[in-house]
Amino acid sequence: MLKNTGWQANSIELRAAFDCRDRCSFTATHRPPGEDEQLYRQVVSVGKWSHQFEDRYQARLPGDVRAWLDDELWREPIGAEFCQPLRPEQLLAPTHDEIWAGFMRPDTLPLIGNDYGDWLCLRFGVDNTVREVVRWSHAGGDWAPYGDTLSEALVFDAALRVCRARRPEFVDPELPTSQLYGAAEWAVQQGTLAMERFWPEPFGSEHSGAKDSDGDDASTSDNSAERRLFRQLLDAGVAVVPAACELALLCLDNPLRSRGAPAVARQFETPWLPDFVRWMFDSSHLDEADRRRIGERWDMPVDALVQQDWEAAEQYAMEVLEVRGDLAWAADIAGWSAERRGDWATAADRYRRGLRASTFTDDSIRFRTQWYPESFGKFSAYRLQSLASHVAFPADEYLTTLWQRDEESLRARVADHWLQEAASCARRADHVGEYECLLQAGWDLGLPDLQSYPDLLRDLERAAASAGATALARIAQTHANAF
Repeated sequence: MLKNTGWQANSIELRAAFDCRDRCSFTATHRPPGEDEQLYRQVVSVGKWSHQFEDRYQARLPGDVRAWLDDELWREPIGAEFCQPLRPEQLLAPTHDEIWAGFMRPDTLPLIGNDYGDWLCLRFGVDNTVREVVRWSHAGGDWAPYGDTLSEALVFDAALRVCRARRPEFVDPELPTSQLYGAAEWAVQQGTLAMERFWPEPFGSEHSGAKDSDGDDASTSDNSAERRLFRQLLDAGVAVVPAACELALLCLDNPLRSRGAPAVARQFETPWLPDFVRWMFDSSHLDEADRRRIGERWDMPVDALVQQDWEAAEQYAMEVLEVRGDLAWAADIAGWSAERRGDWATAADRYRRGLRASTFTDDSIRFRTQWYPESFGKFSAYRLQSLASHVAFPADEYLTTLWQRDEESLRARVADHWLQEAASCARRADHVGEYECLLQAGWDLGLPDLQSYPDLLRDLERAAASAGATALARIAQTHANAF
């Protein structure tokens, strides 16, 4: 959680100050204390925050990120879950405390946090521009796309908040609508998103949290309203990948998933891993006796207990897999959808397409794919070994590395594979390939030793600079400085 900076002006004062276009006089009355003051006054005197950022990282920012910085949206805690922005002087520093070096991807910079250590990060590409905005989770280091732009990510964040407010267990903090949905409202006003608002009227007194976008009561027990909301995003072309992920999850949701927990597994005298989690992943694993036993205990029809729409989940997973090969969850769900109906060749092809996706993108806790033996490293590798007796596919050095089944040396072996690939790229003067392989070395399964990351980050900085990816070089340097 970010510390209170103690110098957030209220919005009326901000508008009045900037309406008079006198930044220097504004600085005189709204300046940060202590060590921040000199940098703040220096930046205000020389130009816009966005220009300073672009100079610092040798990057080109999109219009919405420029507006976020220059219009000083970061001054107030507006936003749904992600409502704690970094101040620009933190972004401009050689490094700062919110860089989780070795855990965060070194092509990302945190921009807006929530109240418990997760971040919306700008992810940069080799062309020195922002390629997307991702959510980075401090618990495990998982990351997931939130949108192609900052505007999309803020709207998607608002959509998740609207969905949470419909759930029976949700406790409404009764925050002003202007605070909860101010960031999404600002995003729409940027003029790049062609979609209707699904949140309460901006800047109203309070957020009721009782109605969905179609006016339905929030107490409904099914997830049809949530599906409609994420379909709205898909139809508008906004946050397409994360919306498809949420839709796939909703298609597989059922009481077994929502109620399942280690304590529940103990009640039914069933091992949590792998058995109960495998039931939650695909309820067809439950035999008839177990279905009746759980249904009777929970006093619900067996059909409702185990209902899942794998066909629809497959469709959403495939929509993502067709455009992204770097998200493991999409290959896992698309592959299993084919495997469970006996289409082994298609399943193997899909697993292989996502095999090299980082394990930090598998979303295994929510999709419940974590029932595979950890010695395989990845769900896709585990399933491919199971399919090897049914369908032939080409030999693969990387897959063979995962199949060695030595859990203690697994991360070291996978990292070494990528380091050898990086060296091969370097010999061919393919510095983009070298950078990508070095990144995989550290963030595919992760390195076994955190202290190995500083040297790897310096290698990433060098490879990026050689490739002309100056922004990636500066970001890698910033992460290395955090050690």
